[in-house]
Amino acid sequence: MLGPQDVDVLVTTHTTSWTIPGLDVDLVGWLGLRPDVERIGPATAACAGGGHALVHTTRALRGRPGRRALVVAGADLSTLHRPGPEVPTMQDVRYGGRFGDSAGAAVVSAVEEAGAGGLVVEDVWELVLPDSSRAYGGMVHEGGISFDSGRRPQRRRGG
Repeated sequence: MLGPQDVDVLVTTHTTSWTIPGLDVDLVGWLGLRPDVERIGPATAACAGGGHALVHTTRALRGRPGRRALVVAGADLSTLHRPGPEVPTMQDVRYGGRFGDSAGAAVVSAVEEAGAGGLVVEDVWELVLPDSSRAYGGMVHEGGISFDSGRRPQRRRGG
């Protein structure tokens, strides 16, 4: 049976990333993890956060046999997404309808072979598409957070 003392690395990602301290600090206390657990928190990875967290997990465990990581990803956008101060656009309405709150967690270990039903990750790779920072933007305002990913989104302050 795996217990809190068996977790060597904690990787967290969440869309409510403007929280200080981060989710990682709260989870150490809530779950009773060791205070010296290695923490990695790619908090502002947004929709790609779960995949990004698994990349960081794989790198953190590489060459460290027997180590275990707890990966936690969560989204709480329904409480944060609000159209900007201007009149809501159709895109604002579409985003509001897509967002749902969710969370998931997985324990990942550095072992030589996966057991029954296990998955072996041999390598990871990342790519930032050229000019992709212009394809999607966010804005933090007094009412919450709004997003823009139209054909020519405007890079908004805070996004």
